[in-house]
Amino acid sequence: MPNGLEKKKWTKWGIPLIAVLALVVVIIWGMAARRSGVEIKPEANVVEEETPKTEEKESTGKVAGGETVSQKEKLSVKDQEWFRKGQPISFANKSWTPKGKEVELVDKDMRIVGKFQGFNIYVKENDKEPYRLVYIKTEAQSKYQPYEIYISAPGLG
Repeated sequence: MPNGLEKKKWTKWGIPLIAVLALVVVIIWGMAARRSGVEIKPEANVVEEETPKTEEKESTGKVAGGETVSQKEKLSVKDQEWFRKGQPISFANKSWTPKGKEVELVDKDMRIVGKFQGFNIYVKENDKEPYRLVYIKTEAQSKYQPYEIYISAPGLG
């Protein structure tokens, strides 16, 4: 009789036990991914690295001016006219203007909240909405340009 009793216990508790163990593994895996600095975007279920040094695009064929491009072209925010001229960026239905000079921040303390012209927009990890400052990464090594919300003076438009 003990053999039949053991078989009933396994049938009764074996499957739920396996399900609970699988759930624990998934939870631990999720916590490890969060600590590793990888952000999972829920709207697209896409994993995106938090340190996009410079963006690259590969193009072949004709570009403006009739030049032929057949190698990887590195795009840096510092090469963008809007950045060089200090023009406002658009994020969260607001205009943001550059605030001061570039600052050095720790990459792992930053998180991506959006994009402007193909470049990631960051905030500090602990910042909550509404944001006072947002940042665009300017160099591969922890350099960011801060931006603040643009507020026009009354009567100036």
